[in-house]
Amino acid sequence: MTESAHGVARHTALPFYDWLDREDNTPLRACLGRGDGGHQPRGPALAGYGPAGVPLGDTTGGGGGGGHFARDLAEVYPAFSVIVQDLPRVIRQTVEDQKNSPGSGSITYQAHNFFAEQPVKNADVYFMRHIFHNHPDAECVKILEALLPALKQGARVLVSEYIVPPPAELTGGLGSKPMRQMDLLTMALFNAKERTKDEYSRLFQQASPALVFQDIHQVPDDPRSCIFEAVYQGANDI
Repeated sequence: MTESAHGVARHTALPFYDWLDREDNTPLRACLGRGDGGHQPRGPALAGYGPAGVPLGDTTGGGGGGGHFARDLAEVYPAFSVIVQDLPRVIRQTVEDQKNSPGSGSITYQAHNFFAEQPVKNADVYFMRHIFHNHPDAECVKILEALLPALKQGARVLVSEYIVPPPAELTGGLGSKPMRQMDLLTMALFNAKERTKDEYSRLFQQASPALVFQDIHQVPDDPRSCIFEAVYQGANDI
C-alpha cells in the first residue's frame, strides 16, 4: 500500500488514508465523507436484501464508516443489535452527528482498527462493507485473521463488494463500467483491486482453514454487487 500510484503522484510514503488524515486534508476528508454518504440511497435495498438472502435470524453484527448502511439495516430489522466500528476520528464525528439526528437505539458505535484483534466477541455476524477492495491481498488476510479470536462456531463473516467475472467471461459495454472504474481506482490508490469469487474464497482460506467459504449472494438491483459469505467452523473457547 506504500508503493501505489497515489504515493508517487503526491510524493509521500504514507498510505492513502494516512495521508488523507493529515490536518491540511480536512476539506478533502469532508468531501470524501459526503461522497460515501451518497451511497446511502442504495442502503435500504441492500439492507432489505441482505438478511433475506443470507439467513441471519436474531443477530448482532458490525458495520463501519458513518453507519449509513447500519441505520438502514436497523430500520428494516429493529430486532437486530448492530455495532458500527471505525477509527476513533470517524466514530467521534458520527456520534456528534447523531446528536442532531438521533437514529435507532439498537445501534452503538465503537472505535476500532480492523487490523487489531476484534473486541466484540461471540457475535453472530461480522459484516465488512467496501473494505477489502481498498487493500491488497496480504492486508485482507490480516483483517480476517484479526477476527479469528472473536469468532464462535457458526459465526458468519459477510463481505460486501463488487464481483469481477473471470477473464473468460469478461464482456464490453457500459454495464461493467462502474466495476472497472473502481478496479482501476483501487489499484491507483492502494495497489488493491476488485476480485473474483475464487479470489475471495482464497482470502478466507489463507486467513484460516476453519473460515469456510459458503456462497455468493447477489444483490438483485445491482448485478455487480455481492455479499460473499464464509462460516467459521473452528472451536474457539470464548
